[in-house]
Amino acid sequence: MGLGISIVILNQAPEPPIDGPQDVPDDAQYDGYGYTTNETYLKEFERNLRSGGPPPDGIPPIENPVYWTAEEADDYLNDVDIVFGLVFNGLVIAYPQRILVWHEIVNEYFNGTQISITYCPLTGSSVGFRGQLPGNDTTFGTSGRLINSNLVMYDRATNSYFPQILSQAINKNYLGLRLDRIHLIFTNWARWKATFPDTLVLSTNTGFVRDYTWDPYGSYTDTNSYYHNNNVLFPVMNEDDRLFEKDVVIGIDNYEGQYAIQKQVLKTNKVVHFDIGNKSYVAFYDSGLDTVRTFEREFEGELLNFTYQDGYFVDQQNGTEWFVDGTSDSGSLIEIANMDVMWFAWAAYFPNTGLTCLNCQ
Repeated sequence: MGLGISIVILNQAPEPPIDGPQDVPDDAQYDGYGYTTNETYLKEFERNLRSGGPPPDGIPPIENPVYWTAEEADDYLNDVDIVFGLVFNGLVIAYPQRILVWHEIVNEYFNGTQISITYCPLTGSSVGFRGQLPGNDTTFGTSGRLINSNLVMYDRATNSYFPQILSQAINKNYLGLRLDRIHLIFTNWARWKATFPDTLVLSTNTGFVRDYTWDPYGSYTDTNSYYHNNNVLFPVMNEDDRLFEKDVVIGIDNYEGQYAIQKQVLKTNKVVHFDIGNKSYVAFYDSGLDTVRTFEREFEGELLNFTYQDGYFVDQQNGTEWFVDGTSDSGSLIEIANMDVMWFAWAAYFPNTGLTCLNCQ
C-alpha cells in the first residue's frame, strides 16, 4: 500500500503554476491568537492547492504512539539515521525519519497539551505544533493536498487547511490563524542518544503495515536521492536561485517577516546575527547535535552581540559566557522556534525572505 502511494505521488501530472504570493502587507492586523485579517494574501495560497495523490489521511497519521527505550531503538536505528528530537515539558523523545516518512504526522497528548509532530519529506521540513486552538483542542490529519510541494494539514475540529511551512490557516473557520510552533531538532540517532541517553523513541508499533526499513524517497546519506538532487516534483509559487533548490536553510518566521540562514554558514561561523522587522535575533550552532538554536538578542533591555570562543557564545557587552541553549549565569535568552527546510520550499512561501548564505548564486 505504501509503495502504491509513492508511485501516485511521483507520477502525479503537474498543474500549471500560478503567480506567487507577496509578503504579508504592512497593514495586516493580528489579535491575541495570531490571526491576520488579510484574506487576499491567504486565499492566494488556497488557489495553489494541488492534489498530492492520496486522499485525506491516505497518508495516515499516528494517533496512539508507542515508544521504545534508547536501548530497544538501537535494534532498529543506525547511527546515521535521521531523527526529529523533541524536548518538551520534561519529556525527551526521538521520532525516526524512517517512520515519519510514511505517516508525516504524529498526534500526541503530553501533560495536558495536545501536540502534533510533523514532517514533510518533499520539503525536508519538520516542526511541532500545539493543538490548542480558539474554542477547540484538536489533532491534525493529512489533507492529501500540497502547496509548494509541502504538506497541507487539516484540523479535525473544523477541517481548516494549514500548510506546514506557512503554519497558518488558509480557509474556513480558522482562516488566518497562526499555529504555535514547537521546535524540533533535526539530527541523527548517534548524536541524539549521546546527548539524551534516556530518550524515548517512537517505535514501529504504529498499527499500520509499512516497510519501516525503506524510504520511498531514497536516503539522506545518498547524494543521488530526492533529498539531495535538484528535482522538485510539484510546481511552486515562487522560485529563487540564490541557493540550490535542496540547500538546507534554517527558517525563522514571525509576524514582521521571515529570514533564512544557510545551515552551512552556521557550521562555519557558529553564530549569526539577523533582524526581522524591528526585532533582532541571534542563531547559535550546536555542534553536538548538528542543529541550530535561535534567540532574541535583547536581554534585560540591552542588545547583545555574540562571538564564539572556546565552546561558549560570549556577549561583547559584558563578556558573559552563554551556552548553546541560551542560558548563562546571568539568565536565559528568549528562544524562538525555527525549522530545517529545503530552500526551494521556504522561498516559494516567502519570496521576500531575508537570507544569509556562504555561496549565494
